Amino acid sequence: MKQIEQLSNGAKNSIRFLAAEFKFAKELGENLKKVTDDAVHVDQNIREANKMVHVYKWLAKAERKVARNEDHMLSLLKELQTIATAKYRNKEKDALVFRSFSQQLKVADDTLKKLASFYTGKIGLELSDIEAEEKLLQGLTKKKKDAAAESLKNRLEKEINDLQQDISKLLLWIKANVTVVQSIEKWAADFESKSK
Repeated sequence: MKQIEQLSNGAKNSIRFLAAEFKFAKELGENLKKVTDDAVHVDQNIREANKMVHVYKWLAKAERKVARNEDHMLSLLKELQTIATAKYRNKEKDALVFRSFSQQLKVADDTLKKLASFYTGKIGLELSDIEAEEKLLQGLTKKKKDAAAESLKNRLEKEINDLQQDISKLLLWIKANVTVVQSIEKWAADFESKSK
């Protein structure tokens, strides 16, 4: 069945892109750790912030590919649901399975988009704020150490902490998404063998 093969291929591609997304998210977390560990060297932190923005662009690119694949998988699941309910005996069971996969995939995909989307992702917005404030801090610390610089450092610490939490959430949701996609891939293989 052509749809099952496409669904299986889509699942494999999604897993590949999710693995890339996971790698970039981990790298982002490691760069963030360098910024927090070396808080006294502002010039170094600006370079690290620039690196984080660069890594984030790759992360967002991988997320776009995952989203495209998963949108295609959702449409294939709907198509298969129509075929299965017309052809096979376990109509209610099949309908529940399709609905469950679709809902799980949609929730995981929406959450990933909310965190890692290139234009609207929460992580990207936090990164651009951190990068701008690191540059501002550089200007303030070169002049003199004053209350404004200290206030900015405190705000940066909070933003970095928020970003660390969001990266942890992102890693968790990537793992959840991989689990859903692997379940779909396994189900597709079982469904194909049963329908022959």
